[in-house]
Amino acid sequence: MMNNTYLQEEDPYYQKLVTQELGKFNWGAFGLTWVWGLFNEVSSDFWKVFFITQFTGIAGGFFVGPLSGLVSLAGSIYIGMKGNEWAWSGHKNWGSIDHFSEVQKKWTIGFLVYFLLKKW
Repeated sequence: MMNNTYLQEEDPYYQKLVTQELGKFNWGAFGLTWVWGLFNEVSSDFWKVFFITQFTGIAGGFFVGPLSGLVSLAGSIYIGMKGNEWAWSGHKNWGSIDHFSEVQKKWTIGFLVYFLLKKW
């Protein structure tokens, strides 16, 4: 007897849904980077990009000057673009693309709340 996960993986419609979801920008990854990375159990690729952009931002005054902010922003944008892919292929067992999508929407709301509270 096959389980539902196997059937979902073989279904072309399901694969299309997964591909569409993974291609979306992840605002939680963009704005709540390291916290999002820990809770989503992402791969080492995320952490490499994160630490490089953080080092550039911290040491930027010494090495890069005014470009440090741009490098840090570019890194955050890249993390946002790759976030869904990294989270989906990470160590967490999502069960379904619907569950994954639901959790990532909560991270988006969390980022928006954080951003609005930070601005006040």
